[in-house]
Amino acid sequence: SAAPAVVAPRPTMHLVNPEELFDIQQQADFFISVGEHQQAIEVLKKHIAEYRETSPLAYIELLRLYHTLSRVDDFSQLRSQFMQFFNAQVPDFSGFHRTGRMLYHYTDALAEIEAEWTTPAVLQLLEKFLFRRSGIQAVEPFDLAAYDDLLLLLSIAQTTPASARGAPPPRRRTTPSAAPMAESQVNEAPSAVLSPSDLPLDS
Repeated sequence: SAAPAVVAPRPTMHLVNPEELFDIQQQADFFISVGEHQQAIEVLKKHIAEYRETSPLAYIELLRLYHTLSRVDDFSQLRSQFMQFFNAQVPDFSGFHRTGRMLYHYTDALAEIEAEWTTPAVLQLLEKFLFRRSGIQAVEPFDLAAYDDLLLLLSIAQTTPASARGAPPPRRRTTPSAAPMAESQVNEAPSAVLSPSDLPLDS
């Protein structure tokens, strides 16, 4: 009988740096501002075609645009493609404004990030959470609101030296052991993705 197929481990992937994506977002925003929505779509689609597995922000931006324009089929197709590569649970078209829990509800993941925040290793940890993997490397998908938080933290970590992000390890855990229960866990989708100039630099 044939030997069982061996699944090769997924190669290390690195998300597109936020500074590289900034120009693309600026172009898309310009076309949207002058009512040229199809031009904005083409700019984002071209970027996604080039960085298919490494630019989740461009997908999210295009999903929001498709949703705004009520392009249900395009939205659904892009949503499926996004969730093949990236570790987020994207709501369907009708529920897209309900982006779910924010990162502070994922206390174990947040505590891991806090422990590594002021080391270069936090980049690898964040990418482990952001990419969809199978087998023993799999991490439960995050709600879209939490995924946005992870992308924001990655942007800060990519653009700020580890030494500028606070005291070095070992760091005392400040993350609660359990998520808050009383607060609503449903959030409205933000209208735009943050640019690198919007990011705080404090720890």
